[in-house]
Order: sequence, then C-alpha cells, then structure tokens
Amino acid sequence: MGSKVRICSMFSGATMVKAMAVVLPLFTLSAVGCRDGNKGSAAKAIIGADDRTEIRDSGIRSRLGLLNVGDHSCNATLIGPDLVVTVVHCVDSTKLGNVDGFTFSSANGKIARVQKLISADTKKDLAVYKLDTGSFEHFTPSLKSAVDQRITVAGYDTTRGKWLQSSCSIKSKAADSASFTYQCDTVPGMSGSAVLSNGEVIGLHVAHDPKLNQNLGIDFASLSSPTADLANRPQINLEWPPCICCHGCDVPKLPSLDDLKDGMMNQLRDLATPAVVNEAKGKGWTINECRNAAVGMVVAVTTPAHAAICSSALIASAGLGLPACISWIAGSTATVVGVACKQACVDGHLTGSCDLL
Repeated sequence: MGSKVRICSMFSGATMVKAMAVVLPLFTLSAVGCRDGNKGSAAKAIIGADDRTEIRDSGIRSRLGLLNVGDHSCNATLIGPDLVVTVVHCVDSTKLGNVDGFTFSSANGKIARVQKLISADTKKDLAVYKLDTGSFEHFTPSLKSAVDQRITVAGYDTTRGKWLQSSCSIKSKAADSASFTYQCDTVPGMSGSAVLSNGEVIGLHVAHDPKLNQNLGIDFASLSSPTADLANRPQINLEWPPCICCHGCDVPKLPSLDDLKDGMMNQLRDLATPAVVNEAKGKGWTINECRNAAVGMVVAVTTPAHAAICSSALIASAGLGLPACISWIAGSTATVVGVACKQACVDGHLTGSCDLL
C-alpha cells in the first residue's frame, strides 16, 4: 500500500439497513460516498499505566476473533451466528468484496470461511461479513451509549500475542463522526476490537485522538445519522498498522477439500484394515481373493460410520454436502480394499507379490 489509501463505499446506506435489519438497525438511508484516508501514527495508545489484562472469560473469547483477509488479519466481532463486523481501514479497500480465501478464526479456535461481504461504509469505517456457518456464539449489538458509561475494549494484541481487555468510561460522544472517546488502553493492530458494555457490543475501537490524548471508537448509537463521518475528526490517527500480521504470519487456516478427503480416507482405512487383516489370517488367500472378499467387509465396517465422518462442520464448510460426501466415500471402497489387502499381504497373510497391490 502507498501512503494514501482511497476507499469507496460499495453499498448505499439503504442496502446496509436491509443487510443488518436482522441484527441491528445500524444504518439509515444515507448516500455513502468516497473519501481519502491518510495512514495514521503507529504510536501506542496506552494512556497512563497499561492496565490491560488477558481475556479468560470463554463467553467473551468465543465472540471475538480475527478476520483473515489473505496476507494479514483484522480484529473482528461476532454480531450474529454468522455475521462479523470489523473496520474498513484494516481490510485492503481493493478487496473488500473479494472474499476468496477470507476466513474467520474465533479466539477459542473455531474457524469458518467468509461467504460474502454484506455491507461496507467507509465514512463510518464499518464492514460486515457473512460466514458460511451459522453456529457461532455472538454479542448482541446495542444502541445504548452515554458519557461516563463503563466499557471494556477487548481484542487481540499482536505485541503480546494475547487476547486482552481494558476497562474505562466513555469520556465524550460526537454524533457527527459516529464516535465516542475513552481512555481504555490499546495498541496499533487492535482496530476492530469490540467495545463492550453490560454484555453487549456498543461499538468498535478504531483510532487514537492525539489532540485529546484519548482513544476512539465507532459508536453504534450514532450510526443512524445520515451525515456522520469519521472525517469530521480530522486530527485522529487511524491506528497504523491496523492489522494483525500485516506481512503474513501463521494464522489458523481451513484445510482444503483434498486435505479433508485425505483425512476421511485415513479414517476409512483405519476402520477397515484391521478387519480385513484379521479375516485373511490362515486363509491362504491370493491377492485377487482378498480383493473379492474384502469388498463386503469394507462396506460392512465403514457404512455405519459414513454419517459421522461426513457430519464434520469443516467438510460442510468446504462445500461437500452430506449426500455428496457419502457418495464419495462409497466410491472410495476399491481404494480402501486395496490398502487393507496390501497390509494383509505385507503382514504375510496373502500369497503372491505385494507389489501388485
């Protein structure tokens, strides 16, 4: 990326209202335009002593995660069983809607592919993505925010490699920029972290305001303003880098369909091989006799496990539905028979050359 990033909204406010109505009326009928955004300072946004603590509450961790967008990741928050929200300035503006390869990894290790971009508003710096599975625990978005309200900013800190949280109070609100300020501690890379209050998410951490020496969050309660724009706070530093592992790192990745099929084949082999080897003992079978006899045994042993093997959420996520998965397993019988008979041959229970298998 260069020193300037030009990002344009992909949806009107009306589209965003429709997209988010199921969760929260965050957006109203306002035309959303384009604007240039300067990269901000990389200065830490620790105000006073660093009071951040590790998030150990599984109920919070299960609702937070990283949106992996190719060569980097962004803090993101679950606001529906299959919806995550993050900040636009963390996602490369040129691929906001190109979700090929995007995945979401929750803080407790659950992974899903990103299905599509639901909405993106660059003025308010919000992007909402739909996941391909609707089984995540999530926060309820709230429109309740007020000065002096107690909040917690929770997200992943790459400098410490931990999920951290910091609590404080809202210091000010500004409807014209759909934002509020606070002195909860953050560091660059925590953009998109959840701003929580009373068990609900009321906004996202987005920037540092050096003029006020306060941190800044997107205020869900002010999103209905048709003129709200973060550009109305020209002094803010959008935390830069806004992303986790901006140049790539080891983030959880979903296995490919080929990897999943290899795994299923290993399960079938482990089920069938002992039965075939045991049956072949003392029979003096030739290789062809083993092949013929083993078909029925393989089918009998593996069929009861088909549904369990194919019910994996990862297999469904890879686009292999239950009927197609079972059909693939049935078509793999000959391969499993060959593997089982070869093991019986190697163990000395068949006559003939094992190289023929």
